[in-house]
Amino acid sequence: MKICIISKYPPIEGGVSSGIYWLARGLGELNHKVHVVTNCMEVEEGYREEILEDEPGQFEPKNVKVHSTTLNTPFFIPSYNPYLSKLVNIAIEVIRKYDIDLIYSEYLMPYGAAGLMAKYITKKPFMAAHAGSDITRLFDSPSLKSFFIEIFKGADKISTTQLSSQKILRRCKISRDKFIFGLRRSIDLKAFHPDVKPLGISLYLRKNKKEKLPAFLYLGKVSKLKKSFNFVDACSIIKKEEFRLIFVVGNNERSLLLRKYVHSKGLGEKAIFLPFQAPWRMPALINSATCVVSPETSEEPYLPKNTHYPKIAREAMACGRCVIIGKGVAEKGVYRMLQDGVNSYIVDPDNTKGFAQRLRSIVKNPDITIKIGQEARRFSEKTENFNESIQQWTMACKALLLEHSLKSEGRSP
Repeated sequence: MKICIISKYPPIEGGVSSGIYWLARGLGELNHKVHVVTNCMEVEEGYREEILEDEPGQFEPKNVKVHSTTLNTPFFIPSYNPYLSKLVNIAIEVIRKYDIDLIYSEYLMPYGAAGLMAKYITKKPFMAAHAGSDITRLFDSPSLKSFFIEIFKGADKISTTQLSSQKILRRCKISRDKFIFGLRRSIDLKAFHPDVKPLGISLYLRKNKKEKLPAFLYLGKVSKLKKSFNFVDACSIIKKEEFRLIFVVGNNERSLLLRKYVHSKGLGEKAIFLPFQAPWRMPALINSATCVVSPETSEEPYLPKNTHYPKIAREAMACGRCVIIGKGVAEKGVYRMLQDGVNSYIVDPDNTKGFAQRLRSIVKNPDITIKIGQEARRFSEKTENFNESIQQWTMACKALLLEHSLKSEGRSP
């Protein structure tokens, strides 16, 4: 197939951007031609991943071509960055030039909107996927809801992961036949593997600092949802122990607040702050740590329940690393099958003393920590199947193409 994906993409940080990268890469490896239409080259510096020039073949893997918007837009009044118009313009050109079979978008603003407009203009079938915020916080906004409903009505298929989302959309009279449920994103166990050479962090260390210390790695945005500051509070209780903190949180207002908080807790000498990293560098980064800490728990009150499903811990387990997850995350998805103290550590991030005790046990018992990481990898081998997930996605696309072809011929699918 020849597929146009309209979405986030590296160097935009975050789970959607990473997911699109691995999806495009997986499709390309199956010899599908993937054209990613994105605004990735315009991402703000504070949310930009570090992409090195000596990584050929990573930004655009096999059979993947990236088409990004640029800043050189003519002046007009009132002035703003017309992401939507620019994305649609590129999508039209790509669809016509490369004779694209199918349009896929992920995230409604502005990507789903661009996908819908490109569909109406080019008459190509269109599948849309939504995020948790699309169907909850943003969907509830009077300034967006009517348009979002039209995106869902205009899409030929809607990829959704939550039954609650389907109920919301069905109340808006979205046809049940449009839903594609269960296109789970799996972790590529060949890319995320214990044998991947660790990322060298010696360049980030001050002189005369020990290189080989237990290291806790925190990845992602800084927020109350992700319990970033709770993690620092727990670390401050055990700050007399010898360990290192690696924060990959970008260089934005929230990350600067976290940096100040780390120093205020007397942990500045232990901490390294790195820019956001591209998806293909994640395995090496994870393997540079003793334990990956992802203490997010319940989404409430920040998001509706069961709308956020972090995958950082799954990537870490695939690399054979010990992980810490919040108790709320441990109650959903594949995480429900984890066993505390066997293949993971499950904590209540609001219980600072208990959280700190778990961190201290990791520092004091390296052999146990290694064993838990090994069990985590075995868990991943039982629960992750990247090739199967890509095949399922491919089959859904081919079914949509067949349905579209039959309709265009005036026949019932």
